[in-house]
This record gives sequence, structure tokens and C-alpha cells, in this order.
Amino acid sequence: MPNRRSQWEDTAFFVGTLMLIAGGGLVIQAGLDLSPEQAKLVWGGVGLIWGAVLIRVWIFRENKQG
Repeated sequence: MPNRRSQWEDTAFFVGTLMLIAGGGLVIQAGLDLSPEQAKLVWGGVGLIWGAVLIRVWIFRENKQG
């Protein structure tokens, strides 16, 4: 019997990762003293990249279990 993870564990993983990125982004932004326009571009890009990585990991894990 495969060790399947629940939907809630997946949701917690995604939400936790997003919160970690947002919190880290705010700390780095405060340290670098970026302008609001630069901060939007930088953290928008970081969010897109991490989102793509997380979705890819999730799809790979689902395909491997299924």
C-alpha cells in the first residue's frame, strides 16, 4: 500500500512555502531598502519562479504516486 499524502498536507506545504517566501522577501526588502517599484518586480519574479517550482514538484510527485 503506497504512503499517500492527504490533500491537507499538500495545501499546508504550499501555504507554508508561500508564507516563507513572503516573509523572507519582506526581510530582504527592508535590508536592501528597495523602492516600491523595484520591490514589486523582484518579488513578483521570485514568486513566479517559486510557484512554478512548487507546481512542478507537486505534479511530479502526483505522477510518481499514480
